[in-house]
Amino acid sequence: MLSKLSTCAAARTDVAAQWRLRKLLHQNVIKGFTLIEVLTVIAAISVMLSLAMLSMSSVGLRKANSLAKETSFLMRSLADEAIMSGRHYGLNIDSDRRLLRPVALGGGQ
Repeated sequence: MLSKLSTCAAARTDVAAQWRLRKLLHQNVIKGFTLIEVLTVIAAISVMLSLAMLSMSSVGLRKANSLAKETSFLMRSLADEAIMSGRHYGLNIDSDRRLLRPVALGGGQ
């Protein structure tokens, strides 16, 4: 009977010792992110930034195309007007306000 009690006591101390050892091991673990997690986040951020840059550049491109079409239409209209009226016309470009204004330059031939 005494041997059974000593065996149970030894088993309890072994379990307690293992539990304390696990606790110590878990306390010494450095907490942080893995390399895979960091690389995944960096890749996701770079994809989002590149998509944002593409959308911003396409807005500027659309605005430039719109301005070019407007300028082309205004120049064709002025050329037609110059032919019909026999006068010379120019295009005044105000770069501060980004406006195009037709200007009559003078009489014809």
